[in-house]
Amino acid sequence: MKIAAVSVILNECDIIELFIRINARVIDRFYIVDNGSSDHTLSILEALKHEGFPITLWRCRSVEYQQDLITTFAMRQAWTEQPFDWVLPLDADEFIMADRATLETKLRSLPRGVCGSLNWLTYVPQRSGYFELPNPLYVLFRPRAVECRQMIKIAVPGSLVRAARLTLGNHLAMDASNRPFPSQSVSVRLGHVPVRSSQQIISKAIIGSQKLGLKRNRGPLQGFHWDIIAQTIQQNRYKLDDVQLRSMALNYSQLPADPTCDVDDDGPALGLEQDIVVYRELSEVNLPERLGAFIEELSAAIKRQDASSADDVRVCDWGMPDQSLHLREQFSRIL
Repeated sequence: MKIAAVSVILNECDIIELFIRINARVIDRFYIVDNGSSDHTLSILEALKHEGFPITLWRCRSVEYQQDLITTFAMRQAWTEQPFDWVLPLDADEFIMADRATLETKLRSLPRGVCGSLNWLTYVPQRSGYFELPNPLYVLFRPRAVECRQMIKIAVPGSLVRAARLTLGNHLAMDASNRPFPSQSVSVRLGHVPVRSSQQIISKAIIGSQKLGLKRNRGPLQGFHWDIIAQTIQQNRYKLDDVQLRSMALNYSQLPADPTCDVDDDGPALGLEQDIVVYRELSEVNLPERLGAFIEELSAAIKRQDASSADDVRVCDWGMPDQSLHLREQFSRIL
């Protein structure tokens, strides 16, 4: 069995190294689309590829957040390069919590033409200090005791790759009639670490909320948690303490009316004790730098739009799957 991971990333310098090192135990090749990182994410990926990790890196620039279209296209491009048996769309903060033999057994148990679904298990920081430890995921994080609103991520069999369109967040795979392909749980959890440090979540929520606000085809609940977190950050004058970080992680992807979650202090650690950050000097988040880069990106997009038609500046908003030529032209292979 051959298994690929497809990811769209933006400014993930604090997590991308551990994402590769931990998931490489079960993934044969990573196909990663960088959506305009301004930090050291690309330098870390180049170093990891030099170590021998199987990474293919593309670039696709879009001010508005068209993750679903970009990931769908990348999934098909990956399958074209090598017809994998399974493609797992993963975010940089997601970790497959199973060994390779278990994952293969679970995927083989699914009927032909059925997608697999993996349950999120959200991890919560017990305190700050993410950049002070060599193995922060293993030491600082423990899972929520209960997922009050259980979210799933989809795994797509190779037989469906050409026909499937991923939704925002990779929660479903849709057919040409916009109906979800059938899916079954593979009883494998996906460790999810959305909140890691004050600098990281402030930049993610503020920029993410703004980018989604620019998306013309945004659904009513798409990225609602980013808007909620961004509002909380603004109300706290862009300063978060340990209690607020913990609260944000506990309530991530939950609606305000949902019951309050709690942490399982005795729950499984994420990864292994030896999962350390080697490129620590490249991993720290520079919040002013990220916000400044986004302002520059937004300003450049506005200038381009003033100088040309909207169709010329929109990078990733054309139809799937038949009208993908323009999107193909926007991709450049980096690694």
